[in-house]
Amino acid sequence: MVLALCAFDAGARGQAPARTELANAGLEQGSPGEAPTGWFFSSSCGGKASIDADEPFAGAQSALIDASAPTGSGQLFSNLMQSLDAQPWRGKRVRFRAAVRTAELAAGAAAQLWFRVDRPDAEGGGKQYGAFDNMGDRPIRAAAWAPYDIVLQVAADAERIVCGMFVTGKGKAWLDDASLAVVDESVATTGEAAASAANSRMHPAVRRAFGEAENAPRQPFFTPWLWLPVFALLTFAVALWPMRRRGDVDGVVVAPPGRVRWFAIRFTIAYWLLYCLPSPFAQLLPWLGPQLGAAHGWLDARLVALVARSVFGIEADLVPPNGSGDTTWSYISTLNGFVLAVLVAAI
Repeated sequence: MVLALCAFDAGARGQAPARTELANAGLEQGSPGEAPTGWFFSSSCGGKASIDADEPFAGAQSALIDASAPTGSGQLFSNLMQSLDAQPWRGKRVRFRAAVRTAELAAGAAAQLWFRVDRPDAEGGGKQYGAFDNMGDRPIRAAAWAPYDIVLQVAADAERIVCGMFVTGKGKAWLDDASLAVVDESVATTGEAAASAANSRMHPAVRRAFGEAENAPRQPFFTPWLWLPVFALLTFAVALWPMRRRGDVDGVVVAPPGRVRWFAIRFTIAYWLLYCLPSPFAQLLPWLGPQLGAAHGWLDARLVALVARSVFGIEADLVPPNGSGDTTWSYISTLNGFVLAVLVAAI
């Protein structure tokens, strides 16, 4: 399963990691309704983060991410995080622990803790990650408080560590009693365990199609799944091919045969409309934008789960849309749109 490493870079790299310990880890600083002190928050859907005094896990307060009334359309993603100087954690096995509970989650929505180790940029300027786990194989949907752990090995040259909680989809999630601690080497690292567990539940043909081996190597730039949009672009070119040569006076037709051309036109319209949903309807009908987005997300989640389980034999929970298109969920969603477009064009 491809992990969305870069989905959190915008906020994380915008912070100067001067601290070496979590700030306001117990969420006791600040007053209810205020933004959590010491934490950075971002949301693609108008979500809000605030201190909440209603039924905390420990102490008197917790942090609430409220994405129950999303605005606009597209990816529903809200993230609460901190970035720390990794110097005192280098070469150690570190556990990020926090208590989480959820409420009012829509279909496909979930809360997930995440923890990442950033190493110095490569010589060519590319980002290097030492370790990463975003609980993609074990999303949190429980309404009752419970502590959750992520354990990573911090590289000897790590520059910073970044951790927090995000909500994908529509709903609410609370965070409390966060901590970072060094653990013994006998404690398994969850990032590697999660990737191995998710990979082992995939059908071998799916692992080959996704370019994934048992040790989950770095993915190639071009994967077999990209042939789907390539084919869509080719049919788009066929649909727009000029009917006749410029300057022809004898009516020599240079376009593809009529049936091929009209199939290409129908497929092109259907494919790109399905690809862009819920746009443009959410923009044309702004008062229905959130409802259209929620309905499309619910239907997409059902179709992706059905195809993943029935066609590819994937029983593991898939990482829902989170800003990155390089996920198994996104690949199957694209395949679903492709097949539906072919059916629409044929009919």
